Amino acid sequence: MIREKNNPRNLFASALLFVIATLLSLNAFAGDRYLGTIAASTTSKNQSSTAVPFTIPPMALLSIQCDADAFVAVNSSTAVATTSVKIIADQLFQTSLGAADQNVSIILASGTTNCRIFERNGKE
Repeated sequence: MIREKNNPRNLFASALLFVIATLLSLNAFAGDRYLGTIAASTTSKNQSSTAVPFTIPPMALLSIQCDADAFVAVNSSTAVATTSVKIIADQLFQTSLGAADQNVSIILASGTTNCRIFERNGKE
């Protein structure tokens, strides 16, 4: 029996396999990627001025989690308690960056905190 290369059944199976492989590979890009930790106190800190500096890509989707109550300012090189978003300890705060100013700044009214910064990938 001669096997036909352009048999509709073979073409459909090949196309279906391609679609399934493509969809499965898209899931590999989902999840959070740890970028760094901003160690802050009563002096505003950002990812460039923290103890171990790190970069945040432009237009990044971010997840921020601090181990103490903190004020967070996104797209700003400094945080001010009166104009920043207050997040409570261990809360997962999701936000995004603009293209121009890739800064996340943290400040506390008192004490210290460590805020872990993650980049979200995918649309989960």
